[in-house]
Order: sequence, then structure tokens, then C-alpha cells
Amino acid sequence: MSPTSATVLMTISPVLVALIAIAILSLPSEPSRQRFSAIFVAGAGAAYLGAGLGLFELVFCGVVTFLAYRGLSDYRAVGLAWVLHSIWDATHDLWGQPILPFAPTSSYGCFVCDFWLAAWYFAGAPSPWQRVTWHQNFYKFTSVLQGCTLIALVCIAVPAQFLFHLKGAIRVALVSHIIVVSVYAYAMGGKLKRDELAFEALVPFATFLRIRICNASSPDTLT
Repeated sequence: MSPTSATVLMTISPVLVALIAIAILSLPSEPSRQRFSAIFVAGAGAAYLGAGLGLFELVFCGVVTFLAYRGLSDYRAVGLAWVLHSIWDATHDLWGQPILPFAPTSSYGCFVCDFWLAAWYFAGAPSPWQRVTWHQNFYKFTSVLQGCTLIALVCIAVPAQFLFHLKGAIRVALVSHIIVVSVYAYAMGGKLKRDELAFEALVPFATFLRIRICNASSPDTLT
């Protein structure tokens, strides 16, 4: 197997798959949503057994199974499991066998998709089906958008360009992130300190973890 030569369409389409998956995974109410999510990621952890990396496959499956168990009580463990799965997807695209043997680029698609699932779970798996008032709070939208552009830059664009030869990915993602960060900083005004804004602008998933904390302390905040 040769590593995938990524294209723009090949990189964008998994984002749509992730959005559809989030919409479907949001349908069960809590606590069923969390229980199913833990089972789901445990199954994903076993998807690569026998896929070319020998003993490492068993080790990875064991780690994800442990995180899935912790995920029964903490969504952050589920999010971390999806981050590891995304890294494992990239590893298999480069050195192992694809997650779907009949689709050589399937591991690359999962590499992109799984980061968005991780972000959703780090945020506490909020349901998109609930009535929200984002149009009344522009900073909520820009907060999530900033988190997404940072993930697109650090977690996807950098490896996509250097490992999967997607030319210009870093430049496009970096410009997008800078624009969104500027809008976010303006929208937030004095709601966050400068160091907090910098932390969220530079650390992947930080925005989504803050959303989770805000949701836990005040259900009406950033939901």
C-alpha cells in the first residue's frame, strides 16, 4: 500500500461525514448517548486488528478499550480515544493497511473525520437538535469556529501537507485561522483575558473543553 496523495475534496468530504455522524449520535438522549458513544469508540478501536502492525494493534485496542470504559462517565475519555484513533488512521495510511480493504484512501478519510468527532466529545457531546440562540450571541459561534480552524490547521493541514502532499493546505488553514481568531477576539471583547484568548487560539481542543466546562456550570452558556 502507498500513502494517500490527498486532494481538497478528499479532505473536505470527511468533515461532512463527521457532521452527519454527530447528528445521528445526538439522537439518543442522555445517558444513552454517552453509553452508546463509549461502545462505539470501543468498536472503532478494534477495527484495525490484523491490519498490518502486529502486536501494536493489540496494544492500541487495549488503550482504546480502557478509554471507552472511562468514557462511560467522562466524555473527555471518548474524545481522547477519537484523537488516538485519528493518529492510528494516519499511521495505517502511511505504513499499514486501510480500515476498509476495498477503499485504499479510507484511512485518510477517517484521519480527518475522527478529529471532529473528538472535538464534539471534548465539548460534552451537545445535541445539535436542541433549540439554541446562537444568532443572539455571535461570540458563541466564533468560539466554536476558532476551535475548528485551529484543529484544521494543526491536526489536519500540517500532516496533510507534509505527509500526504496536499499543497497549500497549511497556508489556507493558517489564513483562515488568523481571520477567525481576529473576529473571535473582537466578539469576545472583555469576556476573556488576553492569555485565555491566546491559549484557545494556540492549543487544539482548548475551546471545546471550555465549552464543556461552561455547559457544566451553566446549561445556558455556549450551548
